Amino acid sequence: MRWARIGMAPSDPRVKLIKVPGLLMAALSYSGTWSMGRYEENENRLKELIRQRGLKMVGEPVFARYNPTLMPWFVRRNEGLTPVSR
Repeated sequence: MRWARIGMAPSDPRVKLIKVPGLLMAALSYSGTWSMGRYEENENRLKELIRQRGLKMVGEPVFARYNPTLMPWFVRRNEGLTPVSR
């Protein structure tokens, strides 16, 4: 695989680069399954932590999964991410 240098245009014309403004995100990492119940449980924990720290949610939570489906559940890493403001 050839890595592009920063500032270079992609070599594949199907790839488009767009600028996205920076965000302040609150994140809660957890391990385990990708079930909706686990997501909702951790989403609620994240919302409570945001509230406790005096932050304000300014967008919808995002569910991030970092491992393939064949990875055993006990070593999977996940995050709940939410845009916030101070």
